[in-house]
Amino acid sequence: MAGLLKDVKVLESAMLMTGDFTGQLLADEEADVVKVESPFKGDYLRDFLGQIKPHKKGHSPAHLSVNRNKRSVTVNLKTDAGKEIFWRMLAETDVFVDGNTPGALDRLGVGYKNQVKVKKDIIYAHVTGLGATGPYATVPTHGTSMNALGATEPCAIDENGFAMRVEEGGLGASTSGVVLGPLYLAYGIAAALYRREKTGKGTYIDVGCSDAIVSHAWFAAVKALNKHKIEPEDRPNAGAAGRVDGSSKYNFYHTKDGRFVLVALIEKHFWENFCRAIGRIDLLEESTGYHRTDGPVDWGTKELRAELQQIFSSKTLDEWMTIARDHDCVIAPANLVPDLVTDPHLKHREAVVVQHHPTAGDILMVGNPIKVPGEHYTVYQHTPALGEHTMEYLSSIGYSQEQLASWRDTGII
Repeated sequence: MAGLLKDVKVLESAMLMTGDFTGQLLADEEADVVKVESPFKGDYLRDFLGQIKPHKKGHSPAHLSVNRNKRSVTVNLKTDAGKEIFWRMLAETDVFVDGNTPGALDRLGVGYKNQVKVKKDIIYAHVTGLGATGPYATVPTHGTSMNALGATEPCAIDENGFAMRVEEGGLGASTSGVVLGPLYLAYGIAAALYRREKTGKGTYIDVGCSDAIVSHAWFAAVKALNKHKIEPEDRPNAGAAGRVDGSSKYNFYHTKDGRFVLVALIEKHFWENFCRAIGRIDLLEESTGYHRTDGPVDWGTKELRAELQQIFSSKTLDEWMTIARDHDCVIAPANLVPDLVTDPHLKHREAVVVQHHPTAGDILMVGNPIKVPGEHYTVYQHTPALGEHTMEYLSSIGYSQEQLASWRDTGII
């Protein structure tokens, strides 16, 4: 493996998913990510949201995934000696990932204002629930609170007088801010690295996960915000989030072998390709009511759906995917989670990979969707235990074993 960020050095100060996932995205592209943790507690994501059997502590599946390919170094930043160690670590760093609440590292004396004095070209990447500025910036968050601010959790009052989540009135975004914020931040980091290469200048990047939620839901947002200016959709019985309830040419069908496919044959040429591939030229006759050419797309009719279900019940999923590939038709398997491992296309794309962990064993986890010809992704560094690389890493930047042993005994590392 030779990732796109090989030789980029990253320090990560984060607990829980947002900062951790940002570091994982960089580490998956072979950036050297060193996770700086407190010697006393560290990232407590290790210890909740389930545990890999038979371990009862330190092996949560979330931790094993988002902290893969990193090293863990413990430093007590509340001590002068700990700060001295930190500044030496920073000297060889390109990117600093801050996953803490605004002001947390400033209060320790190692935030951006102090970092830029020591290393002028540092790229300081800060990811928080609600952003580093604004009226709510210092309010702590968890995942759904980020989503709620981003209008993905609309509520109403139920019959018992309690609040309940509803569909109407929100953006309908299905992905959590703890995923989207890091994705936008990783994009910002890549852009900042490019700019630094051209100008020699570092920067401070501020990404709020609630902002990322709104940006991610751009299609729903632009429709909802401009609802009074938009002509009604021509899609039959389209749901608020673009569901396919009343559409026959864009819908789910079950196959001969009990699987499901998503069919999207709304453009004229795709529908024609399909009808010719299955030998049903009669479905192209306008007199049937199944074929229309009065718009850029045709969602089909309710009557056609019964006909299509009978057709899709006649072949297996594999047979339909062969037709899709050979005849240029928009058909996709509607997979379940176990299918992520066995689907031939996803196997080829390495959508699921194995982490060989020394104490948790072999763990299945999602792969890296960024593919570069000739390069092969692998989990090259197992998820670290708290402080697993402290002695090795600090020795590599010039500290003696005697000094490190002394600091370890006094709780500095």
